[in-house]
Amino acid sequence: MRHRRGALALAVLLLVVLVAVLAVTRGGSGAPGATPVAQAAYLTSRSPGFRFSMTVSVSVAGHSFTLDGGGALDERDREGSMSFYVAGRSIEEIIKSPYVYVKVPPGASSALAGSKEWIGVNLDAYSQAFGVSSPLSGSSAGPTELVGFLRSSGAVKTLGEETIRGVDTTHYHVLADLARYAATLPAAKHASARATAQLLKHVTGSSTLPLDAWIDGQGRLRRVASQLELCTPVGRLLESFSVDLYDFARQPPVHAPDASRVSDMTAKVQSQASRALSRFACKP
Repeated sequence: MRHRRGALALAVLLLVVLVAVLAVTRGGSGAPGATPVAQAAYLTSRSPGFRFSMTVSVSVAGHSFTLDGGGALDERDREGSMSFYVAGRSIEEIIKSPYVYVKVPPGASSALAGSKEWIGVNLDAYSQAFGVSSPLSGSSAGPTELVGFLRSSGAVKTLGEETIRGVDTTHYHVLADLARYAATLPAAKHASARATAQLLKHVTGSSTLPLDAWIDGQGRLRRVASQLELCTPVGRLLESFSVDLYDFARQPPVHAPDASRVSDMTAKVQSQASRALSRFACKP
């Protein structure tokens, strides 16, 4: 039972990471007067695709782990592939909108997906279960979560010039105001935006979201990073992530695994995430 829960928890984590990566590059209105960070998010989203690398570190109750990986995403077709390394294991993912497929690690098949090689999760259904919009949804007009958060920030602080993967960039820090988030979106997205903001406030105990962005001379995002503290039953969980973007161009097409090799885990992952989120709550 413990192994099963751990495997499902890992699947939930990878899906959350995927959402974060996709949200980084979804564009907003790019309206005149927007901050340099918001404009960069919009411009980056105009690229047909990109490659990325990322690191996620988690520490809680004296335990810690790090997830490293990367891959390629095609923004036009909402598809891509990724490989991650966590706890000495390599995890493969394929994104084919609206599904994400995770290859089951060796030795975990019977506990996680029976005899299947892959698990699949419909991100549209997964997101809708929590009242928020999916970053893979082609019908999501306007900015998605992270870009919206960037646009809901107050003053932008310039921290200096830095080189990212050999490219000169300017480093900015913003503090997004969750209370202002819904107002940055079209009226049709307000309910979902409020649910997303409330979810973040629920698990962090904060009404603001700190974000750092590195922007190149062409106005594109080259790195996005953040540090969050989440409230758990065993104490504060510290999570940090950093995503580098590069090779902005159309990426090679990907193919979803054959249905006979996939165990659809949408309902189970929804249930697991719902139970986990019910325990990640900060006391007033």
